[in-house]
Amino acid sequence: ADFLASLADPLRRALDRLGEDIHCDCEFVDSAAAALDLCRQIASQDDECALVITDQRMPETTGLELLEQIREIFPHAARVLLTGYAGLDSARLAINKHLLDRYISKPISDLTEFSTSIVGLVNEFHLQKLTRRQQQDLQEQVILLQQANDRVTRLKQAAEQIAYFTQDLGTLDLQ
Repeated sequence: ADFLASLADPLRRALDRLGEDIHCDCEFVDSAAAALDLCRQIASQDDECALVITDQRMPETTGLELLEQIREIFPHAARVLLTGYAGLDSARLAINKHLLDRYISKPISDLTEFSTSIVGLVNEFHLQKLTRRQQQDLQEQVILLQQANDRVTRLKQAAEQIAYFTQDLGTLDLQ
């Protein structure tokens, strides 16, 4: 609880400076179960989670296991693992499974630098979200253009058939 409280103010202040286009709420929970419940609640409201920060060692699970579960709910969320027990095996596993965006050792000596790093990840999340939205819009436009092109092709074929049948119309004996 003390550690979470020490992060709350610097993170909220840093996130408040994100700008008008990005609104970000911070939620702090003290267990993996509470984190999963919060993620499910956010998802049920059709909202998004930009970032998850978790400790590696928790009573009921590990941070990596929690991040894997959260990745199923929010595949695009940035993920940060804090640990006071930096182990090469857990870092290797996390990197190989693409579970992490940052691996940060505790204690955090510079909360300003930490907060700046987190703000960078939130900005990156929003830029990627914008890119995904633009790509989807572009794909929809391509589909519409393909459909319009198909209609033009069919009209051209119909016009060619009409032209073919009408070319000798003047020489027909209508009797």
